[in-house]
Amino acid sequence: MRKFIVFLIIAAVIAGLLIVKNIYFPADAGNGAPGPQAGGKGQGGGPMPVDIMVVQPAKVINSIQSSGTVLANERVDLTAESAGKVTGIYFKEGSQVQAGTLLVKLNDAELKAQLQKAKVGLQLAKDREARQARLLELQGTSKEDYDIAANQVLSLQAEIEYYNSLIQKTEIRAPFSGVIGFRNIALGSYVNPSTVIATLVQTNPIKIEFSVPEKYMKNVKPGESIRYTADGVSGIKTAKVQMIDPQINLETRSLKVRATGDNSGNLLPGNYVKVEIAVSGAEQAIQIPTSAVVPILKGQKVYVLKEGKAKEVKIGLSDRDDKFVTVSEGLSAGDSLIVSAIIMLKDGMPVKAGNIRQ
Repeated sequence: MRKFIVFLIIAAVIAGLLIVKNIYFPADAGNGAPGPQAGGKGQGGGPMPVDIMVVQPAKVINSIQSSGTVLANERVDLTAESAGKVTGIYFKEGSQVQAGTLLVKLNDAELKAQLQKAKVGLQLAKDREARQARLLELQGTSKEDYDIAANQVLSLQAEIEYYNSLIQKTEIRAPFSGVIGFRNIALGSYVNPSTVIATLVQTNPIKIEFSVPEKYMKNVKPGESIRYTADGVSGIKTAKVQMIDPQINLETRSLKVRATGDNSGNLLPGNYVKVEIAVSGAEQAIQIPTSAVVPILKGQKVYVLKEGKAKEVKIGLSDRDDKFVTVSEGLSAGDSLIVSAIIMLKDGMPVKAGNIRQ
């Protein structure tokens, strides 16, 4: 009885498989009757549709791209000119300070006492000089005694100027307007001329430093404008070339260039920027998408639509960027350049125009 039940189950499974086969895999597909086309369009199903672009010359400004770095317009490590104990700190970290602002004060009590002593001595010396002058008029003293009194006055005046200069060295002031960074001292610290108190940076305007290949050295001149973009900053910014390094880097065979511009994008020193420099004026030239160019062993090629077929054409390039290339030879105005399905094309393959791109 059990064997009979197993036999029925096997028979039912086989019957089910036969039904599925007849529904989804009819016998016609294997009898040589026509089935679905295996090759699709372009392989027995008619010409493959492709997008084309009608080549037309237009005004093109040749330019080169370079990587640049933002530099501070001015940067200085603030240090004291003399050693001493810090008695006052008058700035906040990260704040904007103006040129001449007092930032740090060192102990100057001893110098002020010496200065006051010299001032008192000066007053006495002036009185002595006045008496000697009156006596000299009355011939009651010699010219030599008067000269000694006069020289004493000059000596004390010079001493006062000396102490004033020493007191000025106990004051650390901002040499230019800018943003002050982290301070490295505290109230009561003892500092000397090698102690870096803080760093002062001027970020507006900014400097942009970049390099250009030596073959373009004649195309970059002081006063010319460059364009640059940076991550996190909208739009294209401009700057003017300030100076060009008078020597070429022997390792990279490039020339270092520095430009200055307004920091409207609030960039910081060290920011990376993409720089674009125009190397020639506008001229009539043919530009095509970079994606339409196929690199080959000895150059580049493209495909054009001609008489219903894809025709292989070798081209020469004069300039390129990440989106377009400038064609110097191989294409003419009015050619129908194929700009889609490039990797599927072969020379002489039947194609037909689909979308026409501008």
